[in-house]
Amino acid sequence: MNPHEALTHALPRVLRRCDAVSTRKAYKRELHRFLDWLPAEPTGETLFDYRDHLREKNLGPTTIRWRTT
Repeated sequence: MNPHEALTHALPRVLRRCDAVSTRKAYKRELHRFLDWLPAEPTGETLFDYRDHLREKNLGPTTIRWRTT
């Protein structure tokens, strides 16, 4: 199973822990943003690379922290 499939498969388990519908929607949206960006072969640096990608978009620190959660 590739990383994209693994994360998509795990999403329902993660979302079950969220009580609010709006929270579930927000986590799902952010995961899909990450998956759209995700390189074909992630490395141990992938999350840091994603954070740097978000910084390059001039997003604020709070938004970057949320999107990398």
